[in-house]
Amino acid sequence: MRTYTPKADDIVHHWWLVDAADKPLGRLATEIASIIRGKRKPMYTPHLDTGDNVVVINAEKVRLTGKKADQKTYFRHSGYMGGDRQIPFRRMIETHPERVIELAVKGMLPKNARAPGHLKRDRTDMAEVNQIQTVGRRKRSVARVLLRPGTGEWKVNGRTLQDYFPRPTHQIRVEEPLKVAELEGNFDVTIRVHGGGLTGQSDAVRMGLSRALVAHDEELRPALREKGMLTRDARQVERKKPGRPKARKRFQFSKR
Repeated sequence: MRTYTPKADDIVHHWWLVDAADKPLGRLATEIASIIRGKRKPMYTPHLDTGDNVVVINAEKVRLTGKKADQKTYFRHSGYMGGDRQIPFRRMIETHPERVIELAVKGMLPKNARAPGHLKRDRTDMAEVNQIQTVGRRKRSVARVLLRPGTGEWKVNGRTLQDYFPRPTHQIRVEEPLKVAELEGNFDVTIRVHGGGLTGQSDAVRMGLSRALVAHDEELRPALREKGMLTRDARQVERKKPGRPKARKRFQFSKR
């Protein structure tokens, strides 16, 4: 009896739709990896691509058991000294929920030449997540803005808007794009901002949020541009020079 080997014409790649809502991450990843490799099929052959395509929805609603949500981190390294980065699970699920699924499935697949081809069959449907990511800058501040349909909830570096920007002037600057677009209360805004002071950070968030609204609706561009929200203000404080009290100010001249 000869061993059966499927031909290219015999292999049919079906499509699977997987809902990740309230599913344990590990159990979900093992099932997806099994479908991607085609191990559910009688014609499964290790050196051939007999697997099916998988589309995952509601990736941001996946859950972890126990205390893993607070303890789990994602490690990466730039290759340079001191270039290691630890990303907490809660930050990853807020900003890039699709990566949580992809990294979990990647860990369940064999580490060989077939792995890249298998990973192409895993797709996280970002249309269901429906999020927009943009970046805003001002002085030395960089703000990464994540916009999702919601009820108007704000999170700035894991804190509320009023807690992170206690000054009303900063809050007004940050919320101005939504007021101009008349979309207050329609989106949940998640922000990661670093560098500079609160004034520079508020302007960086303002610019990033304006860009996100334009990505949502291109017709908002004229109104936001008229208010100057899409143009970066590149002015920066000139650095202090050695031997002078400020950038250009000189000490008072004295004869003695």
